[in-house]
Amino acid sequence: TTGILICCSYMEDQMKRREKVSGERARIDSVPNEDDMLEFGTQDSAASMDKDNHATSSSFLHGLLMRCRLRFHRRLWLHLPLFVLLMVFFLRAVVDPMVALHNELLDPKESATKRKQALGISDFRFQTLPPSPEEISEFNSRLTGDLKDASKILLWASKQFSEPGQLVSMTSFGPSGLVILHKLHVLNILKDVPVATIDTLHLFPETESFNNALLDSPPFFDGEKRELNVSTFRPLGYTNREAFDKKYGADLWRTDPEKYAYLTKVQPMLQAMEEMKPSAWITGRRNSQGGERSKLQVLELDNVDQNSVKLNPLASWSEKDVWDYIHKRHIP
Repeated sequence: TTGILICCSYMEDQMKRREKVSGERARIDSVPNEDDMLEFGTQDSAASMDKDNHATSSSFLHGLLMRCRLRFHRRLWLHLPLFVLLMVFFLRAVVDPMVALHNELLDPKESATKRKQALGISDFRFQTLPPSPEEISEFNSRLTGDLKDASKILLWASKQFSEPGQLVSMTSFGPSGLVILHKLHVLNILKDVPVATIDTLHLFPETESFNNALLDSPPFFDGEKRELNVSTFRPLGYTNREAFDKKYGADLWRTDPEKYAYLTKVQPMLQAMEEMKPSAWITGRRNSQGGERSKLQVLELDNVDQNSVKLNPLASWSEKDVWDYIHKRHIP
């Protein structure tokens, strides 16, 4: 603002100085000399000439003044964008911090939350493992702008849980699981992340064939002949469906669904946790799947094993997001 006022004052002084100089020159030019007097021959002629010159000089001075004003206004319009930029710079440099300080004084909690969100998760690290509920809450609050950036979340996890075996990907090779495995491969960290899956012994034949083909030649290895290193966990003490059905009956899933779920899903999961002892599980769970998962956070404490956490990098993805990713990258 001070700079703008100085510029305006300087331009006004320059205009007045030019008007004064132009007026002096016009006055000097209008005074007749002796040759002019002799040429006209009489004093009356000289007086008449002086009168005419005075009128002419007045007209000239008026025209000069108008030209100066017009030039001033033209220059003012030319410099107007510069003045606007200076004002914007002033507002951004001075007024915005003052407004932010005012808002922080009014609501310090909200301001602290916004500061955490601005920091992001790249440099965030837990002080202890397992992390405290406060640390988990802070991590989730920093993710507001990156909720769908699964790659960023997985990269952070690979650095936070960098010791061998600390980070494990649990998958059933469904659409969400394939997205996570593909991202781990693209980020070049799949080789460092053990993969675990549960075989309930009651999979559909098509699902079992697909899983076997996927294990033999993963489609996201870009034609590279490599096997996916997967640890498979089954109902304790059983390796095939016939033996399981002989013990509990072929219709256990219908007659006692809770017992069926415990024997085929919960117990194998507990066995995996006991053997692998991870600090963090990567899952493909999403909010869009509804039910208890509708309020799913990206990071949460494991309800079964309080010494580990669950990482849900696709928590904010919709079903459409998952399938768009699969189709775009031609993952079968």
